[in-house]
Amino acid sequence: MIAIDLALTHDFDPEVGQLDGVELLTLESVRLAAPQEQAESLTQASGIVSGAAQAFEQEREVRSVDSAIVALRRHTMNVLDAEMERVRARHGCTAAAEEVEFALRRMVKQLLHVPTVRARELAANGQQDDYVSALETLYGITVEQPAAATQAECPVDRNGLETA
Repeated sequence: MIAIDLALTHDFDPEVGQLDGVELLTLESVRLAAPQEQAESLTQASGIVSGAAQAFEQEREVRSVDSAIVALRRHTMNVLDAEMERVRARHGCTAAAEEVEFALRRMVKQLLHVPTVRARELAANGQQDDYVSALETLYGITVEQPAAATQAECPVDRNGLETA
């Protein structure tokens, strides 16, 4: 007779395996019987999953400044739009006004490139709060942070273990 005990905490007393005519299979006996190449495959798979989880976490960290970047761009474009309204009020909707607007929008995009890149670099180093503080200090921009992710959203931690 074969008794199978695959519970993490034993359902059967280990002495059951000592009885005549009884073979007790446990998680440990299954692990010991598994071919070594399967263990290596599991180790490789675990490494792949860990690497992907770390990459995901880093990308999530970098993306955490998206709302700050959007706020800076919105602020800058609002300033540009207000200035263009003054130009149009003074000079009308002429081809020259359109050229000025095109040039200014191109310039603003160039000026925003480095702050956007720096925001992502800072976030990758866990310094996104410094960037948000700088925006608030320099421009008076209040950055609306999206609702923080809760543990309940992802029931698995970095090691693939359930958190609930």
